[in-house]
Order: sequence, then C-alpha cells, then structure tokens
Amino acid sequence: MNECKACKSQKVNTLTDDEEIAYKGSQLRVLLEYSICGLCEREFISKGQIANNEKIIRDAKKIHDGLLGS
Repeated sequence: MNECKACKSQKVNTLTDDEEIAYKGSQLRVLLEYSICGLCEREFISKGQIANNEKIIRDAKKIHDGLLGS
C-alpha cells in the first residue's frame, strides 16, 4: 500500500484516467494509474505506477507500429 508523503496517511486510493498521447502524428488513448490521498487529497504517482504507466505507453506505441498484437 502507498503512503502519502505529505501527511503520512495510509488512506491512499488508486485511480485511473483515460489519457491521450501524441505519437507519430496520431493520438493514442491509454489508461494511466495515479493515487490520491483520502486524508489530505494530495494527488501523486508512486514509483510502481510510474513504471507501469511507462510500460502501458510503450505497449501502445508498439501496437500503433504493428509490433505487438492488440
């Protein structure tokens, strides 16, 4: 479980957001993850979420380029 770095609360919720990224003249839609503290409402992205989001973006680019099955 993530801990809020601002208030140290363990009440952290994981959310996802549909984002569009520009790639080679196209707009790719990806579902990216982030966290929000249920106590102080600070939004942040954990190290694990950053790594996972980067993989999601890489995979979307590979699908666009025909290098990965959809």
